[in-house]
Amino acid sequence: MKKRLLILFFIFIPFSIFTVKTFAREYNSNSDFSFSYDVKYDIDSALNIHISKKALITNLTADKYLPFIDINFDTPNIASIHAFDDIGPIEPLIDRTQTSSSIRIVFHKPVLGIGKKISYTLNYDNPHLITKEDNKITVSLPKADNDPQVIAYNVTLNYPSNIGSLEFIVPAPRTKSYFWELDQIRSRGITLVFDTNPAQKSQDFVKTNDNTELIKSQTPYIIQTAVAALFIIIGFIFALKIIIRWKKEK
Repeated sequence: MKKRLLILFFIFIPFSIFTVKTFAREYNSNSDFSFSYDVKYDIDSALNIHISKKALITNLTADKYLPFIDINFDTPNIASIHAFDDIGPIEPLIDRTQTSSSIRIVFHKPVLGIGKKISYTLNYDNPHLITKEDNKITVSLPKADNDPQVIAYNVTLNYPSNIGSLEFIVPAPRTKSYFWELDQIRSRGITLVFDTNPAQKSQDFVKTNDNTELIKSQTPYIIQTAVAALFIIIGFIFALKIIIRWKKEK
């Protein structure tokens, strides 16, 4: 009996070790992880836009891990790409097509264990986000990742004072420092329009105001003229009645 128990013991122990070692497995789906993002957009005086995307990933499971993450773009012109995680710099894997780009960040140490976290930062330039046409500069920032596992997505924008006068912005930032949060940008991106020649716009506005003032200044004169004409007509009718009455009496 003891021999049988000993044999079962030696059979069970290796099987248990093997089971534990293979229980933690690679998982490429994002459904068992939560994501928090802080994205900063910096526009320089040459209209280059530099992006720093910082992410915090939290493992919500005990038996799965995320060895890498893919970030996709709808332009092939992503440049100046740099990435690093908690341990150090990462050499990103970049795949480009004629119309898109994909960046894969392979973590130095995949996060394993429920509640465990890992952070990474991706820095890059994306000229696709800013366009200039005539006197207008349009900045189009993408909306937040449309994933229910994204629990925070903060966006900050900095731009130089010489970019022009801000004409249009939607949605309105949460603070004067151009800061947006997830609930504002989950369903739509951020759009800003700048006017590079506000002086010309001011001149046009002054001309418009001059025309308006001219119309206003003419209005009393028109009224005065109409009133005077009315009095003349009334006086003429009154005089005509007097003449008719005088002839009858004569």
